[in-house]
Amino acid sequence: MNNDLDELISKMNEDLENVHKTLQKARFKESSNSKTKQEALMYIEKAEKVIEQAESGKINLSDEQVDRIKETLQKILQLFRYT
Repeated sequence: MNNDLDELISKMNEDLENVHKTLQKARFKESSNSKTKQEALMYIEKAEKVIEQAESGKINLSDEQVDRIKETLQKILQLFRYT
């Protein structure tokens, strides 16, 4: 009977360790997503400032620069849609 109890306890410990590992992975993923979102928001703020300066005539943007800003903002939009 002790062997059965020992095996049950051992199995429960394994299961708990697996649950713990899964939770750690989920926390890491959530943390990583949060960091990515923060970086995306920082980029948006910078892009807004650049656009404001371009609109006011303080800086001139090439078509290529405008396209890159638009493409990056589109990628960020997709990131927020799927998370």
